Amino acid sequence: MKNRSSLWILASLTAFGWPHDLASSEPTLSVDPVDCVDPLIGTRGGGNVFAGATLPFGFVQPGPDTGPGSGASGYDNEKPIDGFSQQHISGLGGPIYGEISLLPVTGNIPSPSDVISTGKSSETASPGYYAVTLAPWNVKVELTCTQHVALHRFTFPANLQSRILLNVGHCLFGTSANWASAKPVGGEVNIHPELREASGYMVYSGGRSTEKPWKVYFAARFDAPFASFTPWSDSGWLPPGATSALGANIGLSLNFVTTAGQAIQAKVAISWRSIEQARGRISRELPGWDFDAVHLAAREAWSGLLGRIEIEGGSANERRLFYTALYHMHLSPNDWTGESPERYGNLTYYENQLCLWDTFRGVMPLYTLIEPKVSADIVNTLLNFYTIDGWTGDAHSAHQYEHVQNGSNADVVMADAYAKNLPGVDWSKAYQAIRKNAFEDPDPKAESRPKKGRFHLADYLKFGYLPTDAASYRDVQGVTRTLEYVYDDFCVLSLARKYGTAADIQSLAGRILRYRNLWDTTS
Repeated sequence: MKNRSSLWILASLTAFGWPHDLASSEPTLSVDPVDCVDPLIGTRGGGNVFAGATLPFGFVQPGPDTGPGSGASGYDNEKPIDGFSQQHISGLGGPIYGEISLLPVTGNIPSPSDVISTGKSSETASPGYYAVTLAPWNVKVELTCTQHVALHRFTFPANLQSRILLNVGHCLFGTSANWASAKPVGGEVNIHPELREASGYMVYSGGRSTEKPWKVYFAARFDAPFASFTPWSDSGWLPPGATSALGANIGLSLNFVTTAGQAIQAKVAISWRSIEQARGRISRELPGWDFDAVHLAAREAWSGLLGRIEIEGGSANERRLFYTALYHMHLSPNDWTGESPERYGNLTYYENQLCLWDTFRGVMPLYTLIEPKVSADIVNTLLNFYTIDGWTGDAHSAHQYEHVQNGSNADVVMADAYAKNLPGVDWSKAYQAIRKNAFEDPDPKAESRPKKGRFHLADYLKFGYLPTDAASYRDVQGVTRTLEYVYDDFCVLSLARKYGTAADIQSLAGRILRYRNLWDTTS
């Protein structure tokens, strides 16, 4: 059943991005909402928005990258493109991922790790599709995908030195001085010319507030034989005959002799578990080479989702903003079920919860209405974090917790889902998970944001508010945290009334007016 709504009811969704070209003409309104979406909105002015191809909540997001300092998505519309990598996040504060980049070029390449385009033309994007033509090589790039496999199509000019640079050391990078920096640590790449395949892995360190290294495997297959190939490593090009490379800055130049308008395609699958799992994704999801059919399937997936909400009124440009915002809110979190850490088995696992503090007010409640199964899956993912690793957390990426912003906002997400009676959730376990956030302080002497639980919960419980001098940490944010803890306690109380003890109920009920403790009644 479709949801009908006046445009103004959900107008706040348009805050997800800003038009990349305010002077452009308004699009002609199509019957299909998918044609109202402009994925390039938000790719200028620090919008941090992903511009490439993906499916709703997809595991892969093949898209363009523009080098260091390009924001969370790794892409700034006004910078030159240096590759097309396979995973991205969108709309967030710092970059991560950007693994396994492909860049089609022509001519002699002295230093393969430093190649960058000099310009672009004919850039276009729609849900499930991205295309651009790169200068100075005059190569057209097109991207689409399945849930786990990226499909690249490169259309070359006539050239005796057409190449696809497969950069295994590529990743998204903030700046050398901030929390968003990441780097490759070490990996391996191998070429199998008889299979028209390259495979390998890379270990990365850093990115956002991650602390543990993360390892990504890949397999890439091509629909044309290689005229030749040359690996490179940290020291540069390897000698003729080499079929593998080890190191941090490693990759392959896959060389072709092309005729004018010749298209060469690449299927790229990544896995956070194994090369064999990546190969299996290709075999199951993308056995053929019909780019247009894959693009059409991706378009139809987006069309079915976006068509769940029909709007009335407003201009064509306002409809463009509305449906683009609706599209943006389905770019993450991402369904990584089966790509979680091995200890999770095949439990439901939605990665890139970045972060609940940013989404519990608007996006998460809307999911409960238009994506109830996904909403339940997100709740169950938080429960799986709690069951396997001890806490629900507030932010999560790259198989690990990131820092908690202020309150323990999983409490709010679960309480909202409980109030709407979403099916398929063990609510007794859900209560135990959020009860832990409300009653256990993971580090009473913390001097920085925690990655689980609430910052200085013990002080909040002792004083009835969080003192601004509870720690020397610059962002104690006593007023903000107190207000959020009070609201979180109210949310935990909503489940405690059925699943908690009398003592739990009494304690939580006694906290929900603590916002009054922030007022000086004598002044």
